[in-house]
This record gives sequence, structure tokens and C-alpha cells, in this order.
Amino acid sequence: MKSNDIKEKDVKKDPIRDKYTQKIGFFKKIKVKAIQTVNFIKGLKKHKKELIALLTMCGEVVAYGVLGGLGLSLFGVSFGFITVLGSGSILWLIEKKIAGVLSGILGSISLVKIYN
Repeated sequence: MKSNDIKEKDVKKDPIRDKYTQKIGFFKKIKVKAIQTVNFIKGLKKHKKELIALLTMCGEVVAYGVLGGLGLSLFGVSFGFITVLGSGSILWLIEKKIAGVLSGILGSISLVKIYN
């Protein structure tokens, strides 16, 4: 009996290796998965505004693309996937970006100045 006790005491335990070689119970695995899922969902909530803005922009581009594709088909241009996305993105850029810049430039021009 003493020889077994001595052998067990002589073996040095490595806490790092023992940490990764431990067996984990079934319910502990379920608990860990649940915690990871909750943390993933909380991480998505942080990026919710950006995701909604991206989906809104993509929806607007597709909607403008359908309208622009139908308008281009009146002039004989074929109604294809590239045509829809191209016309949608051009119309979206005109409405969201270029219209604001042009209205700012044209609003700053004064045709008549009245000095009193």
C-alpha cells in the first residue's frame, strides 16, 4: 500500500493539461451551449441597427431596380438581373446621395440680392 501512495505523490500534476482532459457531463455541455447561444444573441443585439439599415438599403435598391428595369424595358432594354441591380443602384444613389448635394448647391445660389 505504501508503494502506491508514494507513486501517486511523486506524479506531478499539470493543472493546464488536467483542465483540458477533464470529462464534462452531459448537462454541463447543455449548459455551456445555452450560455454560448445567449452570448451570441446578445452580440447580435449590439449590431441590430446596422443590420436593419443594411437590409433597408438592399430592399430599396431591389425596389428601385424593379421600377427602373420596367422603365428601361419600355425603351427596348432587356429585363435581366444585372439591368435590375444596375438601374436600382443608380436610382438609389441619385435619390440618397446626389439629390442632397445638388439641392445644397442650388440652394446656396441666390439670383437676386436686395440691399436696403
